[in-house]
Amino acid sequence: MSPGRFATIQLLALGLLAPTLHAQSTSAPNASETRPTAPRPGTDEEIGTWRFKTKKPVQAIVLGGSVAAYTGGNFGDALGEICANVEIRNIAKTGYGAWALKKRFQAQVLKNRRVRRTPPETERWLIFHGGLNSVGNPEKTNAHIRDTFVLAHKAGFQVAGLSLTPWGADHDKRRWRGIRAIRYLEATQKTVDFMLGRLSPAQALGSRAKSSAWAPGELPDIGVDLHASPLRASSAAPRDGEAMARAFDRSARWKKHIANLPEAERSAERERLIRLAVHAPQHYLRKELQAFDHIHPNRRGHRLIAAIACPKLPKSWGCACDALVEESP
Repeated sequence: MSPGRFATIQLLALGLLAPTLHAQSTSAPNASETRPTAPRPGTDEEIGTWRFKTKKPVQAIVLGGSVAAYTGGNFGDALGEICANVEIRNIAKTGYGAWALKKRFQAQVLKNRRVRRTPPETERWLIFHGGLNSVGNPEKTNAHIRDTFVLAHKAGFQVAGLSLTPWGADHDKRRWRGIRAIRYLEATQKTVDFMLGRLSPAQALGSRAKSSAWAPGELPDIGVDLHASPLRASSAAPRDGEAMARAFDRSARWKKHIANLPEAERSAERERLIRLAVHAPQHYLRKELQAFDHIHPNRRGHRLIAAIACPKLPKSWGCACDALVEESP
């Protein structure tokens, strides 16, 4: 027996080397055995045990996905610096869509006994900035955000809803290349319009709408438009219109969409959607405000978010908004 084969047998006997499966094996292992699936964000959410550390008259909780969770100096940090009367606690979580954020709010806030013990005279706020991780299904996203707002209001919180920030890039081929951008522009805008109270329940929620009018507590008390703001690269060069029109007319998806409309509306809708694709770069986050990708604002971008939101916040917060100079596009 060769020395190499003897060494291999020794390692197998000691359990230090796994035997190789032979190619003639007739049954493949289950996918769950070869690729463990990570738990869905929001499942088995740990119940919070944190508490506010000061006795300031206003307490605020930031809830959102990875943009709000940015650790390089986020908008919550900036507001905490210039709003003298408020303590801000950030419970944002990277990778969390609207459903997971609802579950996180329930576990970290509503079930947290230390938060429930807040003195009744304390003014409490939820600062919500999330939904991008589930924006591909905007009606479902809006429905879960609506549920979170209802829960917050029932628990005595007022809600400041910050819309999604601009995002996208031509190099993001799966979502933004050519006319693929139309889908994400439309979906993003629907979540923005819901946050700002521009839509009816049917428009925002589709089949998940519970009535023809918004019930108390379903919308934020304050809505802040971060999408159509100086964060956006509004001066970016548009795409080639003829190329976008050709791509649109070749698309089975969009041809079907147009065909399902009344004949009198088809031409106008076609032009509207092509125009969206043409001007997609003007909906992106400005490059100088980007952190590590086209989705996440850097520290400068977050301070601009705070500057945009600050004038809409209550006087009770004691915010010195002039300390955050709003940057020009």
